[in-house]
Amino acid sequence: MAKVLDLINSIDSVNQYKDFTTDLLTFSSDLPFLSDEVNEFDNLIISKINSYLSKPDTRVSGLVIISKFIPRCSKAVLQKYGTLWISKAVQVLESKCEPSEFSLACRVLGELLIEAKQIPELQKEVSIHNVKPLVMLITSFDFNKGTAVLYPLAVLLFYYKESTEKFQTAIREFILPTVDSKNKETVKAGANIYSLLTRATERSFKSIEAKPAYTNWTYNLLLICNSLNEILDTLFADSDTSGSDEMKLELPSVSQENVLEYYFKLEKRFENLCIYLSTMLRGCGEINSVIPNDILTLVCRGLDISPSTLLKDDSVKNQILYIILPKLHINLFQVLNAFIEGFKDNLVPFASTILKLYKHTLNWTDSSENKTISGRKPFTNVRMSVYKSLTVWLNNLSTLSGIEIISDELIPYLLKDITPEQSQVLLTIQKTTATSRKAFKRTRDNQIKNDLSLDNSIGINKDLLINTDLCKEALHTLQYIFKYSGTLIKIPLYKITEELIIALLYNVYMDNNNFYKLNPECHLQLIRTLKTMQMNPHPLRPSSMHYCIELFSSASRENNLQVAEEAKDALIQLEKISHPSAPTLSLPVVNAAE
Repeated sequence: MAKVLDLINSIDSVNQYKDFTTDLLTFSSDLPFLSDEVNEFDNLIISKINSYLSKPDTRVSGLVIISKFIPRCSKAVLQKYGTLWISKAVQVLESKCEPSEFSLACRVLGELLIEAKQIPELQKEVSIHNVKPLVMLITSFDFNKGTAVLYPLAVLLFYYKESTEKFQTAIREFILPTVDSKNKETVKAGANIYSLLTRATERSFKSIEAKPAYTNWTYNLLLICNSLNEILDTLFADSDTSGSDEMKLELPSVSQENVLEYYFKLEKRFENLCIYLSTMLRGCGEINSVIPNDILTLVCRGLDISPSTLLKDDSVKNQILYIILPKLHINLFQVLNAFIEGFKDNLVPFASTILKLYKHTLNWTDSSENKTISGRKPFTNVRMSVYKSLTVWLNNLSTLSGIEIISDELIPYLLKDITPEQSQVLLTIQKTTATSRKAFKRTRDNQIKNDLSLDNSIGINKDLLINTDLCKEALHTLQYIFKYSGTLIKIPLYKITEELIIALLYNVYMDNNNFYKLNPECHLQLIRTLKTMQMNPHPLRPSSMHYCIELFSSASRENNLQVAEEAKDALIQLEKISHPSAPTLSLPVVNAAE
């Protein structure tokens, strides 16, 4: 180590010294040295950091070394130099520096503030002397230039709640303009700050006479909901919608000079407010609370508006709203996802309402037969949002999801979205338990060859191509349905689904232009779906294991590694089911004395 220290001391260039020491502190940090040599190295680094921080032209280099040194810095060193290092980071923020240097200073400042919280003496000093000037400095910056400045503000709100609570008005005025930002990262950062600010000001909240049951947290959720309702009022004034509450966020009015720009700005504000609402519904890592009717009223109201409502009038406004509406639905489903993730099985009493939302949206998005510019099915993105949300619902509530309530209406939509047009006849294969495998294949081949039209086929518009992303989401949803509620699905529906999945997989090896053969990711999800059905069989349905073994064996030889690995894993699991281990022999112990 002594020679290494000599090597460090011999470096004259600031950049070389910075690069060399940061490498020692990161990639080469596992090299063995004596404890005395390590202490000497630490003292040398601290001395060089302070030397660099004292000069404006080397101050940034000092911050670079600090950022690598903090994780191994002792409390004694932080207590001694923490205030100095914080002040130097602030000086970089106040200077005219490059964006990368500004981001570095914000990151180092945030990390120093977090470490200071662990040292009572340093925490007290920061709370008394640093919080106010830091808040004033941060709120003087333009967040549109970057979100880095919001990081130290988030740290202050999370770790120094009592000290920052006094400046809640300045922080709120600073952060609310992010609601109209076009930068999604800025909006997310703003939503986090707003949530942390709400947590930090809980103690000073005075209950509202008209809403005595509300806390600061639930009241701010209400403000966001009412602001979203106000936008719906503005956009769909002619629709059958109820007015919004007068308590809402104080946001600037949107200019109406340009009609098109006006509506798209409202749509962007709606999207950003949904991000704010979703962030709060996830709870920010603390105990969460909500008034469920506030959220469900907003979501139900927004999702109840369908294109048929707008087709009654072909005005310019309604044409614009026709374009905006799918985006609003997608944003509301993201709110619903956050609601589910934040409260999980607490939402069981509202299962019927939530499931009806999924059924209603799938119904109206499936009814349109018009073509789209992309050649895909109409409202594909909305349907994908439904499936993603339904997957979140199933994943968080599992057997309590109540999916069997809408399975009769839901599963046909799922099957339609996973079935390529050329495979639709395979939905109708009739097989009895006595049918041999060869006879089953012969029947299937004849049906394909003769292009039979049978009773159980699911009609698919030949002009519309199956969408890869939609197919994957539909298959993913099917997996969760059969994982948690497959035994509750009616036998005929279960039978049709299983036969379709098996037929689609067989078809992969019969047609080189098969959709699933050309899309390995969808092929992978199809295999996982069949695997899930085999691992969670219906008690009243005969096993189709012999078909599954054949299909998984074929898939295990695929060139795609993910498909092959999934098929091999499925074969291993099926082997354990078909040949379970025998119980261990429990032989009596013989006493040698006897």
